Amino acid sequence: MRPTPPVPGMVNLHPLRHAADTMLPRRSRPACLLAGAVLLLSLAPSACGAAAPADRALVALVRADRAVHLSWRLLPADAADTGFHIYRATGDEPLRRLNPAPLLATTDFVDRGADLTRSNHWRVRPVRRGREARNGGAEISLAPHSPSRPYVRIALRGNYRFSKVALADLDGDGRLDYVIKQPEQVSDPGVWKPSETTFKIEAYRHDGAFLWQRDLGWNIEQGVWWSPMIAADLDGDGRAEIALKTAPHSPIFRHPSGRILDGPEYLSVWDGQTGRELARVDWPPRGNFEDWGDRVGNRASRHLIGMARLDGRRNSLLALRGTYTTMLVDAWDFRHGRLEKRWAWNGDHDTPPTRGQGMHGLHAADVDGDGREEILLGAALLNPDGKLRWNLGLGHPDIVYVTDVVPARPGLEIAYGFETAQRSNGFCVVAAESGRILWGCAHTNRHIHSQGLLADIDPANPGLEFYGGEKFLTNRWLYSAADGRLLSLEDLGTLAPIAVYWGDTHVKPFVTREGRLALYRGPELARLEGRIIAVADVLGDWREEIITSVTGELRIYTTTIPAACRHVWLMADPLYRSGVAHAAMGYLFPPQLTRPLTDGSGH
Repeated sequence: MRPTPPVPGMVNLHPLRHAADTMLPRRSRPACLLAGAVLLLSLAPSACGAAAPADRALVALVRADRAVHLSWRLLPADAADTGFHIYRATGDEPLRRLNPAPLLATTDFVDRGADLTRSNHWRVRPVRRGREARNGGAEISLAPHSPSRPYVRIALRGNYRFSKVALADLDGDGRLDYVIKQPEQVSDPGVWKPSETTFKIEAYRHDGAFLWQRDLGWNIEQGVWWSPMIAADLDGDGRAEIALKTAPHSPIFRHPSGRILDGPEYLSVWDGQTGRELARVDWPPRGNFEDWGDRVGNRASRHLIGMARLDGRRNSLLALRGTYTTMLVDAWDFRHGRLEKRWAWNGDHDTPPTRGQGMHGLHAADVDGDGREEILLGAALLNPDGKLRWNLGLGHPDIVYVTDVVPARPGLEIAYGFETAQRSNGFCVVAAESGRILWGCAHTNRHIHSQGLLADIDPANPGLEFYGGEKFLTNRWLYSAADGRLLSLEDLGTLAPIAVYWGDTHVKPFVTREGRLALYRGPELARLEGRIIAVADVLGDWREEIITSVTGELRIYTTTIPAACRHVWLMADPLYRSGVAHAAMGYLFPPQLTRPLTDGSGH
């Protein structure tokens, strides 16, 4: 028989009985081995930015038992039968394959045989139909005596903490970089106190290299509602820009009360690699701040920023003002270095007016399947053309999540918990395309507070669970999200448990106020240090990372529990990707997938 001709980019492999039987010549390796560091080797960069990753995000962490947990991405372009080979070289030894057959069930591996007193280097290669790809893999190294710890750290430039982080590919290499806002916030328009310093925006590469810093000045007060930012590829060039609310550095427009209630306000777009301002337009107007419903500027000082694919292809930028009374939205396209207005919406001009329906964040989702994203402002939804689609009229919700809450029903649903007092329906689930209430609680609510929880935390109940509670009261409710059945009145330890994909299944543990990551009515899985700033699938396989702010560092906690299944990189899901982007401002709503995961193949 004639041998099968080689496929370009592939190499034929012979069957192996033992991993030790195959030894590859040692290739060039990084000269510097960083203890516990992440080295991401990219494939060809993608013009689609975060939607189509260009690397495996390989991470290697030393566990408490001194085994090394390796984890990497399954890419959207990988075929269903793609497996992986894992190689290790210790010291000056050649690379040696560790798995006798391609790894197909998961995209992680526990190496129990590495000599951690010496340097170690791992290589992961995709393999399909017995042929190993020369491209599409990743490599990583650990220095001798690397410490055992469940996180990767990025050192900041000083002993400060940060209040927000945006995750985006700033240079088009397919890797997620970090844009932080520091220090922590000290003020809120509703419970104002003077700023202690000015906010600074800083950018760091995925490998921890510092890129730039810019000061927002004293006219941007030190609180989240005065300083929204987002990072995304706005012009389609494969590199993310930073969009945020800015103001002149001087003069300082301080009111006799001490607040900033006057002066110009801008929507600015900055270059992600340098921080240089690329474009600037006026922010939605403040006018007379007392016209918003109070004499201290609380309601006039509620600002949000967002993005949505209004044309179904590229991101448009959204600048928002107002939550509790008047609501304004300006939509802009950043094209050819300029901001071009697409439309402006004022809820007071609707018939009847759309007022006081805002949330402490924003969601963008394609609710009708036409490829364009609608804009969820809270209890009201705008169409891509800036026209109101529906208005629940129930007031201001604190809890707002969008996903496939009711699997038996086609389309997306929205889970709500309302801060505005309700006689009924304070917790409810509505059809995203129409705003029709599918189920609502029968009891009264005074003030549902904070982000609540929407996640599959209870394996005994099919589907998602929905949790929330009252501010100033001890009332707590845990519902079956799909049908509204009350499951429990127990307190989960906080009004905003942070649930993440972490263990070996789709059931999520959650973090309480004490930094304890544990399963519902189950064991503790990890302890976290620092305040949780973001949740996203940043490194390794489909399980999520938890980013915390610790003095002097950005810390990325990641699981070292062996997986039982595999899924494609979660950021390939547009709803999830949008949720990650919008978590850089407003409340931290853990991102939701279009359809929650179930165990099994990611394909």
